[in-house]
Amino acid sequence: SQYHLTAMLKDFADSHPLIHVFLEEVEEHDLLQGFSNNAYDLIITRSNMLDSKTHTFLPLAEDRLVAILPENHRLADRSCISLNDIDGEGFILMHSYTSIYHFCMDLFQKAGIRLHLLRTARMESIISAVAVHEGISLLPELMVRHSPYPLVVCQPPKAFYRRIAIGVKDDKALSNSTQRFVDHVRAWVQVNGFK
Repeated sequence: SQYHLTAMLKDFADSHPLIHVFLEEVEEHDLLQGFSNNAYDLIITRSNMLDSKTHTFLPLAEDRLVAILPENHRLADRSCISLNDIDGEGFILMHSYTSIYHFCMDLFQKAGIRLHLLRTARMESIISAVAVHEGISLLPELMVRHSPYPLVVCQPPKAFYRRIAIGVKDDKALSNSTQRFVDHVRAWVQVNGFK
């Protein structure tokens, strides 16, 4: 919902009433397994989750990874911080089976930072834990934009962008209905751009 894809999906359903669209929301592992087993014709995922040599991506949205801090954190007055600024902090990250977790771990490893991981949790739990000073986090900005808690969002100096895309298998012929959906997505992105 944070990427405003519901409007695009509804627009397709309304303009193609004879095409049955079944949308299933599952965890990333189940999504990838179902896609590889041909349970899904297409998937909406972060583009880094699939191999660009065997899949085509139709970009839908872009997001960036940001630091989430409690509002009176020592770095809360800065709009831009580095990973070194938050070295030694206690982190609460998304669960280890998520691509965001692996993305964060790669960032810390490349920066030579030894992560002090307090725990993993779902996004809602992370946001509420950060708000009560349990730790800090790195999350996609659009996921926390409308948080009901008082938080500070700081952008790391390097823009860690993530692209949300529809994944299509290159070796699988698309049905007429699926091709119509792909064409609809392309037209929608041209008109609306990345969210």
